[in-house]
Amino acid sequence: MDISEKIQKLEKEVSETNFEIDKLKNIQKEYPDIKIHRNRWKTERLCSKKVNNIVDEVDISHNCGCCEDSPLEAWPYKLIKGLEIFSDPCCFQVGRKNAYGIGECPYDGWEKKFKKNNISEVVIKKVKEYFKEYQQVDDNDADREICH
Repeated sequence: MDISEKIQKLEKEVSETNFEIDKLKNIQKEYPDIKIHRNRWKTERLCSKKVNNIVDEVDISHNCGCCEDSPLEAWPYKLIKGLEIFSDPCCFQVGRKNAYGIGECPYDGWEKKFKKNNISEVVIKKVKEYFKEYQQVDDNDADREICH
């Protein structure tokens, strides 16, 4: 690599960084309570209480892919100006894997936590649909209630 290529590369990085700074400054003006949540893997998410009642998307996944007892988490968010703005709180533990077969077991009271935090009905419906799609099925006795 010659010096001109290095300069071009650095100029591109500076331009991209300045663009990111401008996006964050603009979103901070609109959502002054915005903060950054960082998980144990250092993934950063922007969070604001101001979006709680308008979130319309939700990421649902287990906290850890390798641990059998990993809780099922729901991360409600709204896409605003190209940025995912998550609710505050940004993460809700809503269930767990079925230890006796396949599917997911919802935690008692998960929906009340959403409502207490003013999370939109759109997201609540999506979490309910997720649990319906991934209903628990016991490997040994499909008629047995296994999540409670």
